[in-house]
Amino acid sequence: AGDLDDVVDFSVDLAVLSGRDSALALAGDSSIVILDGVVSEVSTLQEIPVMRLLGGEWIGSREVRAYTCLFFLDEPGWQRVFPLIPPDNPGSDYIPPGTRLLVAALVEGWNEDTSEPIARIIEYRVLK
Repeated sequence: AGDLDDVVDFSVDLAVLSGRDSALALAGDSSIVILDGVVSEVSTLQEIPVMRLLGGEWIGSREVRAYTCLFFLDEPGWQRVFPLIPPDNPGSDYIPPGTRLLVAALVEGWNEDTSEPIARIIEYRVLK
């Protein structure tokens, strides 16, 4: 049995991942990252469905710095959880924008067009 620290990089959050060099370094690694944020939107990127997770931090008492990560939703089942168009009668697995999530993910790279890291969800939990 392995140690959890061998498979999860607990030093990475949205702020760390927001740096291009950090995201690209993590893309070459097989470590899982745990990210906390709010679903800000579901859209498409080069015709691939993506979900944007948003987090932030206060800098002093006057400035808020926002950080984001895009998650590919091109695997079966994700369109039911994160549909491009909100359903009239959502299922119990539907996660609307504004929902706070804890996401375990693998970083896949950096999107030069949006200046954001890109990842794939391994598992998630809705935070209350």
